[in-house]
Amino acid sequence: MNEETSHLTVGVTGAGGFLGREVCRRLQQRGIRVLAFTRNPRRIPDYCNDARAFSSDKKMEVAGVDAIVHLAGETIMGFWSSKKKKRILESRVMGTRRVVEAIQAEPQVKTLLCASAIGFYGDAGAKVIDEESPKGEGFLSEVVHAWEYEARQAEVFEKRVACFRMGMLLGKNGGAMKKILPIFRFGLGGRLGSGEQWMAGIRLEDAAEIFCQGVLDSRFSGIYNAVMPEPIQNGDFTKLLGKILHRPTPFPVPAFALRLALGELSTLLLFSQRVKPQRLENQGYKFLHPDFTSALKF
Repeated sequence: MNEETSHLTVGVTGAGGFLGREVCRRLQQRGIRVLAFTRNPRRIPDYCNDARAFSSDKKMEVAGVDAIVHLAGETIMGFWSSKKKKRILESRVMGTRRVVEAIQAEPQVKTLLCASAIGFYGDAGAKVIDEESPKGEGFLSEVVHAWEYEARQAEVFEKRVACFRMGMLLGKNGGAMKKILPIFRFGLGGRLGSGEQWMAGIRLEDAAEIFCQGVLDSRFSGIYNAVMPEPIQNGDFTKLLGKILHRPTPFPVPAFALRLALGELSTLLLFSQRVKPQRLENQGYKFLHPDFTSALKF
């Protein structure tokens, strides 16, 4: 056990999720006590020492906690009906508000690390995006703007707050690749729309490591793009994944077909986001997987 971290307790919302499990595992490896905040505290998620109740409509008990990693929120996958969009927005806004309300009066909690998304930037074409780039347009941009606003209210109470705008989360058994890999393995993959749109992603292990370093390193504060240094165009992503899997990629999907099948959700696949992790690089973070060639090898 690491004597420098064995006294720390970190609370994690969304601890049972794809990213949450990896964050908890890495925190425990550092000798940190991990407390899951979950809807069902009687079931303690993997890599957690204990659990407490958490929901967006109830008070959160954070006594004895030193830092919060806030990952919980309604999945954005699925058809974006008006009810679905309301759940996506409210789960993030109200859930984050409950966290901030809980930690504002608890002096032991010094740090809030909040998941966020590069959806903030909207469709930016071929323009290179860093953390200083302006807010874009669209539903996800509005969600992220409101989400981060709630998180940064904790700064009023002198808490250290960092929001990590994540790109496509890449991992073998979850995230976007859980749905993409079977299609490509059957030889049914292909570019989406023109294939010219830029994609920014991050491997699961890097995403989790960034949150863990954020717990321990007081330099982490403000907004960060949690993406690999090398974005890729969709057409090149398609060719690369087909090459890695030794499968053809003959079936391009026209943009109109995506919009017809997925509605507004299609923006996730058609928007162009050439995002760079400028602040992470400035702080010297060394990516385990710096590009898609590395990150797609599971």
